[in-house]
Amino acid sequence: MKYRKMKLNLFFLILLLVGCFTGCENKSDLVDDDKKTVALVIIAGRHANAKMYTEKMISSASEYIKASYKTTRDSNVYIGSAQISVIVCDGDPRKVAVELDGRDILTYQSGNKTDIDNKKSNLVPDLTDFLLSPSLKADDQEVDLLLALSRAQDILNDYPDCEHHILILDTGITTTGYLDMNKINILSSECSQIIDEIKPGIPHLNGTEVTFLGLGNVAFPQSCIISTDGKDRIEELWRSIIEAGEGTLTPNCLNYNDTENTEEMVFSEDGGDDVYEYVSSVSFYNADSGGVEPNPVEIKHEEKNDEPTVTLCFQTSDLGGFVPDEATFLHRDVAISMLNSLQKDLNEFLNTTDKKLYIVGSIARTSPDADMTTSTVSQARAHAVADLLINDYNVPENRIVTIDAGTTQFSWRNAVEYPDGTSASYDKRAAQKNRVVAIISENSSLIEELKPNYIN
Repeated sequence: MKYRKMKLNLFFLILLLVGCFTGCENKSDLVDDDKKTVALVIIAGRHANAKMYTEKMISSASEYIKASYKTTRDSNVYIGSAQISVIVCDGDPRKVAVELDGRDILTYQSGNKTDIDNKKSNLVPDLTDFLLSPSLKADDQEVDLLLALSRAQDILNDYPDCEHHILILDTGITTTGYLDMNKINILSSECSQIIDEIKPGIPHLNGTEVTFLGLGNVAFPQSCIISTDGKDRIEELWRSIIEAGEGTLTPNCLNYNDTENTEEMVFSEDGGDDVYEYVSSVSFYNADSGGVEPNPVEIKHEEKNDEPTVTLCFQTSDLGGFVPDEATFLHRDVAISMLNSLQKDLNEFLNTTDKKLYIVGSIARTSPDADMTTSTVSQARAHAVADLLINDYNVPENRIVTIDAGTTQFSWRNAVEYPDGTSASYDKRAAQKNRVVAIISENSSLIEELKPNYIN
């Protein structure tokens, strides 16, 4: 009897051990099942002012992408899914469905775990392809990165049991919203002052880890922040913003030197699926030279005989752009918006002086040896800007003089379209940079450049 009882006990022990080993074996099939996954939001700045994305940036992002992937099992079906969301960062940041060729690239299921593991290995290249796809293009001409950060955190709040990460692929230079760098001088203001001013727009990040890839990586027409102090300041500012929201900025902020061999995003006035929007450019003080770094929008205040002098130089693309070879605005509402920001300076000049405003139109060269001092296109574009000032801003017509400068070189349009003097060296970006309309007051020092050829 005692022997029989021992046999039964041994039998149950064997059953218990078999069950344990079976359970452990099943569990080993689900190595991801109990791990604390990462909920990741990628903020993608796909606009023509940014140089994105380098191999180094994608490589840095891949670890976050892999960490967000989790494998579970429902009966005999394995399910692989990644908690990744993507936000397009422009003036009104929006979440987009993460799809490629009409398929969801974040969720797979199969009866074979090997299939799931293979899908997981494809996640990084698939997501990279998606980040470079036309569906992520910015569709307006402003950037509100602070609002994008807030909307990213709203998404993360739906995943309370996950680690929270935000990956920003953008320049960090914003042109609208609470942190409008056209209105807030980020280089001369203390970060604490800026934080106080934009506090209502700072999201509560709840400990979210934020990684910034591409900080300061700008493309034409946005000029870079030249000085080392300026580069440090923009990183310090974003760190201060994130920490004010109780988040953490990781040390991984690839910036400034990571895009030397990266192609700029394509821009063309003709439009098309492969074309990216320009956004408004920001003027940064150049501490190295003590001046203002040339920008598509450049505002200088001078004093001469106690009279305010305002010089306004901007590229035609910032005035909504012109139809190629015409003087018709592509986006007249954008032209109005740009001039609205200059209205205060114009009013001050007009109300305190009796001087004239010179509207100077210029165009890019059409060949290496072209030397046109006049052009019907540049003349018509100067008239188009003058008409805006007269009809929409009540500038007296007798205070305006239009000048057709053709391809003449001036300090405000001195890019070289043909670097080595041959047609093969034609630089499309330089040509765009030279399609400039300048508003120059009669008592500006720049007026000397127009003498004696254009002003007697």
